[in-house]
Amino acid sequence: MSQTLEQKWVAYQDFASKAMNTTNSRKDRKIMARKAILLSEDFENAGFLIGGKYDIWKEHLGKCCALMESDPVMIQKCAKEYFLSLHIGNSSDFRIAFKKKEDGYSCGTICDVTFSGTSGKYYVKSHQNGPTERRNSVEGPPIQEILIYQFLSTIKVSGEPHFIVPLFCNNKKVLYYAIGEMNFTLGKSLTLENADYKALIIVDFLEFSLRLRDVSSNLGNFGQSDSGHPIIIDFMIIPKNCYKLSEDEIHRFWSTQYISSSCLINTVIRKLKKQERQEIILDTFNNWNMVMNIDESAQLVNKFLMNNVGKIETEGDLEKYCNDVKYNFTKIVGSITSSSGQDEKDKKEQRKTEKKGMDP
Repeated sequence: MSQTLEQKWVAYQDFASKAMNTTNSRKDRKIMARKAILLSEDFENAGFLIGGKYDIWKEHLGKCCALMESDPVMIQKCAKEYFLSLHIGNSSDFRIAFKKKEDGYSCGTICDVTFSGTSGKYYVKSHQNGPTERRNSVEGPPIQEILIYQFLSTIKVSGEPHFIVPLFCNNKKVLYYAIGEMNFTLGKSLTLENADYKALIIVDFLEFSLRLRDVSSNLGNFGQSDSGHPIIIDFMIIPKNCYKLSEDEIHRFWSTQYISSSCLINTVIRKLKKQERQEIILDTFNNWNMVMNIDESAQLVNKFLMNNVGKIETEGDLEKYCNDVKYNFTKIVGSITSSSGQDEKDKKEQRKTEKKGMDP
């Protein structure tokens, strides 16, 4: 027998009250919060929230959402609200469906959505990493992570990013990413026969220069497009004060001692001459205008933050990370040009020596 809205309202308040009771276990609180969130949509759609009920509903929902920051129910609710807010047209023309993401390190959801006359698929995840059941607290999203998603999209290495701030959540440290789908072949399906060597060299270069983790080590987080363009769909970045590469790290990057976390990328690096690898990175760096694009990406992130003042609290220093990345770019590219100059100098010296040996 179906419940009336009044009966659901009583149940909603009961679930929310139990979710907010800190004497209950976190597991039980999350179960109650999930039930309250699922019921909350019934009231929104029926125009039930009039008078004082709206204030009670909003307060309870905000606290339940804060508890469920990276639960699939919360991720799906926020993604639906976000894309619906972008929709122009009849509500009947808006459609959204979800399924669980299987590959990669981070938990997440695949979202198929039709809005404003367009259809697309997005990978939606919380900024928090790792399995949901291990979460006991939330830290604000690293500003470095937001910048990287924007930058990778700008250089066409990742899909279009949408940064989703929950409409109803008492925790200002919750943020979701919806990354547009790209047609590509995952790293786990690549071999020496079908891999584009240039794409893998650039994946490795970006992971190294941006100071990322869990890219090449996870065959579900990188790949290449049909045209041989590098793709990165997920990563980790460890919060720290400085991301500048040391001279030793850059020297090791070009040496035979350098080891990528991917066996495939390692094999490709060993198959290519050092000069070939350097030419790939230098040409891509210049053709993609990486310094200009990291600056433009930072401007877009700043605009996002300004539009959400008071709604989201991030961790880290955007300007500092941006400058550290440009420093890394400059040092790596500089090491290529200086190496080329040294190689040419060595060749000239060798020719002089050979000429002297031929003189009578």
